[in-house]
Amino acid sequence: ARLLGEEEFTNMVQEGTRRHLFVSQVDEHTIVGCVFDSRKTTIDKVKTTVGQVLDPLRRGLAKIYSNVALDPQLNLDVSAFH
Repeated sequence: ARLLGEEEFTNMVQEGTRRHLFVSQVDEHTIVGCVFDSRKTTIDKVKTTVGQVLDPLRRGLAKIYSNVALDPQLNLDVSAFH
């Protein structure tokens, strides 16, 4: 991103022979990934579908984050579940 004068990329596509991966940043803590088959859909359809769920997902995560801020006993650290 920096080589192109960008601070960051919010979307990324990795293309395989048949399957591809589309990754999109939801917020500073979260990404969403979609694996899709190029024989059954297009990257444009995937981007559109993921784009439609980003705002509701952001709103839902904001509610969760605010609940965690209100109750220090809640812990969203999932790094132990590997």
